[in-house]
Amino acid sequence: MPFAKAGLCIGKGPLPPEDVDLLRLAEIEAVKLPAQADPALLDVCREAGIHTFLVQLLSQRPGAEPTTPAMFVSEMAPRVEAFLRKGRVRFEIHGEPNLPSRGYGVSWAEPSAFAEWFLEVAERLRMAFGPPLQVGFPGLSWSSPRLPGEAPTVSDDHFLETCGAALDGADFVCCHVYWTSREEMRDYHGALRFLRTYLERTDRPVVISAFANVDPAQPPAEKGDQYAEFYFFCSQYDRLEAAYAYLLRSSDPTLAEIAWVGTEIPARVGGRHRMPHPATMRLAWPTTARVYTQPFGQRQRRYFEASFDPVHNVHWLHGGHEGVDLQAAEGTPVRACLAGRVSIGPPGTAYGNYVRVVSHLPAVGEVTLLYAHLQQILAEDGVDVVQGEVLGLAGQSGNTTGPHLHLGLRIHGLSLRSTSHYLNARPYLDPVRGSPRVQYARTYVLLPPGADRAWAQAVVEATWDVH
Repeated sequence: MPFAKAGLCIGKGPLPPEDVDLLRLAEIEAVKLPAQADPALLDVCREAGIHTFLVQLLSQRPGAEPTTPAMFVSEMAPRVEAFLRKGRVRFEIHGEPNLPSRGYGVSWAEPSAFAEWFLEVAERLRMAFGPPLQVGFPGLSWSSPRLPGEAPTVSDDHFLETCGAALDGADFVCCHVYWTSREEMRDYHGALRFLRTYLERTDRPVVISAFANVDPAQPPAEKGDQYAEFYFFCSQYDRLEAAYAYLLRSSDPTLAEIAWVGTEIPARVGGRHRMPHPATMRLAWPTTARVYTQPFGQRQRRYFEASFDPVHNVHWLHGGHEGVDLQAAEGTPVRACLAGRVSIGPPGTAYGNYVRVVSHLPAVGEVTLLYAHLQQILAEDGVDVVQGEVLGLAGQSGNTTGPHLHLGLRIHGLSLRSTSHYLNARPYLDPVRGSPRVQYARTYVLLPPGADRAWAQAVVEATWDVH
C-alpha cells in the first residue's frame, strides 16, 4: 500500500513561479483543481515533481436550475476530454450536493435522488471516455465547522445513509474535513469522525478532497503545524489515498484567512514527519499465513469506547485499531520481523501475553515491534534475537475474540497520539512498491470509435506507474 499523498487545492488561476516554489517548499505530492482550470497546469505541476491529480467537475448549474445527468455531462465532457489528453487524472463529480446552491432542493429533492443522479452521470462519462476515467463520489459540506457560507440542508452523515449504491458505484469516495483547533483535529467527535463516517461505511478508496482549519483567528504557523500532523495521520490508513488541504490562494475575501500564499503554512507543512520508505525497513512475516484480519485504524467507535481510562478521565484511542491483526492459528509459531532485543510485557493487560522487540536500523533509528495475544512466550527477556527467530506461539490471550497476532509498530520520533503512538506496519510487510517495471516493446490499445492518438496515450499512462 502506498502512503496517502499530501495534496493541495490550487484553484483555477495560473501558477506563477512563486506558487510553484511554494508547492516545492511544502513538498506537495498531489494537486486538486477545478475543471475550469487550464489543463496545461498539469505540465507545470509535473515539472515540480507532482504526478497525482484530482479534477473537480463542479458546476453552478444544478443549484440554479433543474439539471439532468445528460445536461451535466454535456457541460463537463469537453473539460474531461481536455484533461484526459494530459494523462492520468481522476475526477470528483460535482461537490457538496447537500447545499442548496449546489443543487439540493433544485436538481435533487433528497439524498437518494442525488445518488441516482450521480450513478447516471458516472455511467454516461464512462461510456463516453472508457477505461482511463475514474470518478469519485463528491465531498459533502459539514454542518459545523465548515467553510464560510451557507449551511447544508442535510448533514453529511444523514446524506450518506441513503447513498450506498452511489458509493459502491464510484471508483473512490471523497470527503471533506474541517476543524477549528488542534484538539478538535485530534478528537473522535471532531475531525476524526471521518474515519467511521467514510472509511467504515464503504470499501472504496477514500480521498479527503478538502480539509482546513476554518478558524480565522488562528495564526498561520499554528495551522501549518496542524496540517503537517494531519498529513502524517492520514498516511497511516490503508484505503486513504490522498488528503488535499484547502486552499493555495483565492480572490474571495471570505477565504483570505485560509489561503496559504504569503503565510508560514507551506514551510511548516514541508517540515512534516514522514514514514520511512518501505525499502529501508523490510519486515519478515511473523506468521505462517500471510493474511490480514483487521487493518490499522478500523472500528474506531469500539476502540474509542474500550480505551477509556477512568483514572485520567480520558480516551486513549481516537483513531481506531492501533495495529494490524494477522491470521494465526492457535499454537503456531510467531517469529521476529526484525532482529533486536526482547522485552516481555507485564501480565494482565488487554494485550494478554506479549513481547516487544526493539531494533536499531541505520536509515530509520529505533524501531519497536509489539507481538500480542500470544498463547505462550518462548523468548527470554533481555536477549537478542535474529530476524525469523521464534518469539512464541500464537493464541488469544487478553482482550480478543479469537486466535490471531496483533502487530504494533512504533518508530522513535514519529508520534501519532490518536493511536497511542502506534503506526501502521502494513506497508513494511507488503512487497516493496515503486520499483520500475520493464518496458514492453509495444503496447496495444483498443480504441472506441472517434478516439485519437492522444486518447490512446492517456490510456497507456493511466495503466502505468509514474517513476
